[in-house]
This record gives sequence, structure tokens and C-alpha cells, in this order.
Amino acid sequence: MRIITRLNVGGPAKQALWLTAALNDNEYESVLVSGIVPEGEDDITKSFSTGARVTYLPSLKRAISPVADITATLKLYSIIKRFKPDIIHTHTSKAGFVGRAAAYIYNLLRSKGKRLKVVHTFHGHTFYGYFSPGKAKLFLAIERTLAKHATDRIIAISNKLQKELTEVYKVGGKDQYAMIPLGIDLKPFENRAAYKGGIRGRFSIPPEKIIIAAIGRIAPIKHYEMFLRVAKVILLDTGIDAHFLLVGGGSQAAEGKLKSLARDLGISASFTLAGNMSDIEKVFADIDILALTSKNEGTPVSIIEAFASKVPVCATDVGGVRDLVGDGEQKRGLLAPSEDIPEFARQLRRLIEDKALRERLVSAGHKHVASNLSLERLTGDIKWLYSSMNK
Repeated sequence: MRIITRLNVGGPAKQALWLTAALNDNEYESVLVSGIVPEGEDDITKSFSTGARVTYLPSLKRAISPVADITATLKLYSIIKRFKPDIIHTHTSKAGFVGRAAAYIYNLLRSKGKRLKVVHTFHGHTFYGYFSPGKAKLFLAIERTLAKHATDRIIAISNKLQKELTEVYKVGGKDQYAMIPLGIDLKPFENRAAYKGGIRGRFSIPPEKIIIAAIGRIAPIKHYEMFLRVAKVILLDTGIDAHFLLVGGGSQAAEGKLKSLARDLGISASFTLAGNMSDIEKVFADIDILALTSKNEGTPVSIIEAFASKVPVCATDVGGVRDLVGDGEQKRGLLAPSEDIPEFARQLRRLIEDKALRERLVSAGHKHVASNLSLERLTGDIKWLYSSMNK
């Protein structure tokens, strides 16, 4: 039984849906339990179909609510009793909390039979950049307790993330961890030429303009204010003929704030807020560079999709981004320090002006994804982990 807080647009939801669908065969039976996507966020299941079996639990919410959290824990306990899984696998922080609490209660009250095994995946962490210092300390204390008393195995999706969790934040023991990188369905990105021109036509972007895109939900952690300020440097200070495209949805207030900032910066004519788009492979068919300005990340799916589409990447050096983008001879993209607008703009300009650099990076990125980040590899790794737990 897989548990996730909500199926909003993003990497964790895609992975949970993919794995639930893939692990329904002659070896596994899987169900996914999810909370409801709140107002102001887009539900990924409206545009992303895998055939996964989903049970919805309205009391499972991202926001802290003692009543709702206790209700969700008890309802999950009831679902566990009914489904009788061998393994509980939780994704994202709140689902990790209530899901592991419910599994702990189930194991505690079970009088006989094999103990339920529990896995939690850290797609990133919320100990920096998401909450106030006080809340972050509270959540860290909760995660340490859950890791010690209610978790058999912990998955980190990058080497850097695993190192942070074990050495900096002291969550769980090193022997509990497995580093399992993300994997995506690469097939939709194989025929980029077939979709060429669609996005330019949809948003009336002339063919001579370089399209620099940011992709992901609108949230403070994504730091799209930096994306717009970098755009100002590129457009007004260097005179490069570019168009900045933001593909991602958010609340009306958040979208309005970005549009207002674009006006204040004098770049409205060269900025498009596209909202969420289900046909993301068509977006990658037309963009020239992916820009990621986040303050914190696990392993951004947008970068994997860019590599699969042979689109060059410029990103902030945060979370697990460096593990994905590489360094030295293994470099697959360009990095800039978090919140360093001038350096990010400089690296972005390098990509725009150096064709040989772009070609070298996209070749390395595409090879890396094809060899290491497929959905088939992810499914195989998860099956190996589950099998090793049930021996």
C-alpha cells in the first residue's frame, strides 16, 4: 500500500502513480492512498493517466491540523486492516507521518502473523526553505522519531540527499538507507520533432526568439521571483532576444504576484505564464533552455525530462541538483549558487551563446538519462528492495 499526501502536479505524484501501476502483476498487488488536492493546486490525475488504483482520503491534508491528522491516521489504520498489505510505502512528509503512525499502531495491535514492513521515500526534505526555524525543528524531531521506531527502510533519491539526511540531520541509521534515483517514462520524449512549433504557435512566440522555460508548480520554494529577475538581466542588460515561459500553476494570488513583478521589471512583453500543461513533452519540443531557480530540491523531474528531450539546463546548486547535473568531466548542465542572480544570468548567457557547449551538455545529459533514469530501472530497484525486506 503506497501513501502520498496529494496527487498534485510534480515528481512525487508521478512516481507514486507509476509505481502503483507497474507493481500490479503476477508478483504484486498495489493500491495507492492519497489525500485530495487542495484548491489552488492542479490535480495531476486530470491529465496524467497510468491506470493506478487510487483510494482517496479527504482527511489526509498537507496543512497541519490535529483533528484531520488524527482522523487520517485512524482511517489509514482501518484501510490497512482491510487491505492487509505486506509493505507500506509512504511518499512526502505528511503522508510519511500519518502513514507510518498508522502502520506502527497496526503492528503494535497485531497479535499474530508477519509484521508489516514500512518504507519511506524522501523526495527532498522540509528542514530548510519551507517553514520557520521552529517548525523545521519540530518536523525534524518527528522524522527522527519515525525513522527510529516506525520505519524499516528509507529511500533517498540522490547521494547528496542521503548524505544530508544521515550526516547533517541525523535522520535514521545509515544501514536503513537505500539510494534509489528517480526514473521516468522516457517514451513520450523520444520524438521531439513531431511536436516542434506547437508551443510557439499556442503562445505566439516568434521562431527567432530563444525560449527559456521554468517548469513546476508556483510555490515559494521554486523562487520564480529569481527567474523573473534573471529574465530582466538577460533581456534588458544583455539585449538577448529571448522569451521567458513559466509552465506551472498556483493560486490566483501567486500568479497575480508574478505578473505584477514582470510588469514592474518591464519584461511583461517577453514573459508568459502558461499555467499547468499536461502535454509536457510538447513544451520540451519547443523550448531552448530549461532554467531552475529553486531554493531547495530533491531530484527535479523537469531536469530529467529536459535531458530526455535534449534540452540544455541551467539550475541553482541546491539539494540533489548537482547529483543529477553532474560536475567536472561528468557535467551535464550549468549551475549557479542559490539566489545569486548575476551568476545565474552569466551561466544562462553562456548556454545561449555557446552552441558547442550546449551540444556537449545535452549529449551527456541524454546518455545519462537513457542509461540510469528510466521507469524500468526504477521499478526494478523498488522490486529488489521489497524482495530483500521479505526474505
